[in-house]
Amino acid sequence: MEAKKVFAHQTWHLYTANSVKSHSLRSGAAWDAAPEASAYAPSDLSYLAEESDWAPAAVRTYAARAAQARTEYHPLLENTYRNAQPVMVSDGSALYAAFVRANETTGKRYVALTKFDGTSWSAPAAVDASAILDDAPQLCTDAAGNLWLAYARTTQEPGDSLVAYAQHQNIVVGTVDKNTLAFTEQKVYQSDNYMRLPTLSCVNGTPVLAWVESAVTDEESVVNPAASTVYTAEYRGGAWLDARKAADAAGIGSICIGAQNGAPAAYTSDGKLYCGSQLLAENVTGRAVYGRLPGTTADSFIWNADGALHDEAGNTVPVEGLGRDFVIVGDSIYFNQSNGANANLAALHYDAVNDHWSAPILLIGDEQYLENLNAAELNGKTYALGMHTTVTITADDVDDTKDLVWTQILPVSDLKLSDVSFDADALVPGETLPVTFTVTNSGDHTVSSLTLTADGVSTAQDCQLLPGESGEFTVNITCPSEKQIVTFEVQEPGQDDYTPEDNTAACTVGSADAEVELALLQIGSRKFLQAVVVNRGLEPASGSVLFTGPDGQTLAERTFQNLTYGGTVIAEYEPDSFAALYGEDVTATVRLQQDEPNMLNNTDSVPVLLTSTEILSAQRGGSSVTAEIACMHDSARALCAFYDATGRLLRTVIQPLESGKINSLTFQIDSNAAQAKLFVLDAKNAPAAPARSIPLNS
Repeated sequence: MEAKKVFAHQTWHLYTANSVKSHSLRSGAAWDAAPEASAYAPSDLSYLAEESDWAPAAVRTYAARAAQARTEYHPLLENTYRNAQPVMVSDGSALYAAFVRANETTGKRYVALTKFDGTSWSAPAAVDASAILDDAPQLCTDAAGNLWLAYARTTQEPGDSLVAYAQHQNIVVGTVDKNTLAFTEQKVYQSDNYMRLPTLSCVNGTPVLAWVESAVTDEESVVNPAASTVYTAEYRGGAWLDARKAADAAGIGSICIGAQNGAPAAYTSDGKLYCGSQLLAENVTGRAVYGRLPGTTADSFIWNADGALHDEAGNTVPVEGLGRDFVIVGDSIYFNQSNGANANLAALHYDAVNDHWSAPILLIGDEQYLENLNAAELNGKTYALGMHTTVTITADDVDDTKDLVWTQILPVSDLKLSDVSFDADALVPGETLPVTFTVTNSGDHTVSSLTLTADGVSTAQDCQLLPGESGEFTVNITCPSEKQIVTFEVQEPGQDDYTPEDNTAACTVGSADAEVELALLQIGSRKFLQAVVVNRGLEPASGSVLFTGPDGQTLAERTFQNLTYGGTVIAEYEPDSFAALYGEDVTATVRLQQDEPNMLNNTDSVPVLLTSTEILSAQRGGSSVTAEIACMHDSARALCAFYDATGRLLRTVIQPLESGKINSLTFQIDSNAAQAKLFVLDAKNAPAAPARSIPLNS
């Protein structure tokens, strides 16, 4: 039987509890929890009619990210059983893999074994020809070199009953002949409970087996057990010992065999990692492993929480995009890098000499999914095995196709060129122009030499770029006499770059580049704003200068055409009065018709400050004369004289002025006056500003 989740067709048949946790790419209750029993239906294995022969000639391109990609998946079985759950181990002389196959006609599921001798994988051999519903294979090798296999076995045909299935499930463990792959059963652990999640590992040279049991009362108790118990058993003195209870818990998601204060196993439950009754961690994603983080000195339980790997000693390794599966091989961490839309094979390498971690290295990026990740070393080479999943979304359904694939993980050369820049002030046609850019080593090894190409001319440069590091480099080009696009490229000598599309960058040299400088000037009685525009680029520039006030309001606009390299144009703005602008900033902005990469120098501002004494405005307003006078003199006064039509002085009115301010004044008009004249006098009665005449008869 199987159930579908909202995101994609994940085929968890009636023995789903053995593997449901490892099949979810995302974390959270909606993904980790098994569906309710009512959600299950009999499995439809008709898709297996399209299953390929063993190790077919490659007809699919998995490593489509780049033509130069060196690591690529090779299919062992295409369109195969979706819940194959492959596992892989190395004994130093060969790789061994176990996985579940299914028969489309009979519906039987059985564990199969295959061996890789460094050249090819052997044809799969069935472990039990009479298998009904085998599941969840596990492999390990012990200190004596023996190859062990454990799996869950159903002893009676359950039909479509979850209860019947759970009541007839036991755990089998035995040895595998490394030459013939024949399986010899050593021990069968049986119980009246539902036995599931077998886990097999070798700790300190000794094989240890663990599994979970829970009571069977109804179908829901099979899918979502309310209470569970972890059991372990060890192989000692040539025999498997009786099972021992290790821990009680509610829902158990996965088991990890290790050694912590005498406890032989840790387990995950509700996002928490326990060892015995001790809580090791919270917010755990996926399963834990037992081993050693690169750069550390002690074995430990290792888990994924909050986007980083952690161990019991408190060591933390952040891993960007870390998915549910990870494997540690030597000084490397291989993992499913998830970006929300896919999950692909990636690696993180530790440089012990320099105590340095690389950035995540995407080994294969085909925008699909890799599940059930396994990785192991053989003869100095690292190999990976897993299920490559292609999800197809239609208007009516979401379906998936799964292939059992393997790959040899090959060295990765991956440089990235970015942040090309130059000093625009250094543009002199025909002269040397230094251009600076950043090179990032996204590969898996230290880069000691670069080939830098600028405008078709290559130069070699020594460097020391560790994996994940970036460095700044400079090349010299000859400055062109006109606008030109120059291409820059970086390459590691003798290497094919994994993503060559990011090895090059184009930079436009000589684009129009307007620089503006704004000033407030006063020449005699004339006061105005002057913007000086210079074209620092090689391309002729046309555009306008926009003068704006403190609130962004447009004050004036001046245009110019075809300003050549080094040319200057002057734009001026002289308002009728500066009264409204005193104490505020005025801005000049250059806007070009051409594309202008550098716009940092297109704007300049100046404050309009009181620098002199002047009459800003003077006019008749009804029965009075109103005026605004900027005063920068101490003890200055404003004198308003009224004259009749013949020019005879009728009377004068004097008002004091406050220094450092704009003074607003009102003078009552003499009823016989035809004209008024406004004077500003300093403390010695000398004129402090030009006088202003105000006609009164108009």
